[in-house]
Amino acid sequence: MRISTLAAGIAIVAAAPAAAQTVTTASTEGTFTNAFAGTGDTAPVYSGLGTSQFSFGSGSPSTLQYSGATGPLAARYVPPDSFYLGSILYYNGAITTTSGISAVTLSLVTTLSAPVNPGGDGFGTLDERVFITNTPNSTDREASADYITFASLAMGAYVYEGQSASFNLFGTLNSPLTLTSIVLASDPSTGFVASAPPFTGSVTPVPEPASWALMLCGFAMVGGAARYRRRRNVMAFAGA
Repeated sequence: MRISTLAAGIAIVAAAPAAAQTVTTASTEGTFTNAFAGTGDTAPVYSGLGTSQFSFGSGSPSTLQYSGATGPLAARYVPPDSFYLGSILYYNGAITTTSGISAVTLSLVTTLSAPVNPGGDGFGTLDERVFITNTPNSTDREASADYITFASLAMGAYVYEGQSASFNLFGTLNSPLTLTSIVLASDPSTGFVASAPPFTGSVTPVPEPASWALMLCGFAMVGGAARYRRRRNVMAFAGA
């Protein structure tokens, strides 16, 4: 009789479900909210403010498209661990010289399934200025590359003329949300990530040729041997 009672007790314990471990999930939404014209953009043309897709320039418009991320974080997520916020796809269109814009604001809102950030509210917001250096269109895709960078980062992405390149955004949720890095996620033949001074002030005009040379000198391409490019001795690296 004691044996049967013990066996029944074991069966009950075995049938009890194990305590589920809480996994924090996060979702990030982004919209473009402001556009800024530079000194050379005398007739800026743009559309898509208030949405996740922003186009600018007459002719063949250039496009920025934000795709938010959603999914589980680490089981024990602790700020200031960084996590994937989403991605931006940029198309470098053949726009007219005076119809472009120099910057646009990307407004990000990240919501967590549990209030794990220090503020205790479970979400973070960030208005990030995205700077765009438009270059004249030419048959040299390298010389025609546009440069995309962010107010809070000392790096950005070059996208060749007529090409699309996507890059991932990573951030931390320390109330408020902060952007920490980008990684080029497309074929490196469409563009590359590079180091550059952050643009934290007002809209910055297109750099002079001497500034280009200073910014671009010394970059290394990941996974390949360094090689000289045809113009401005640019050496680049691409992240997968």
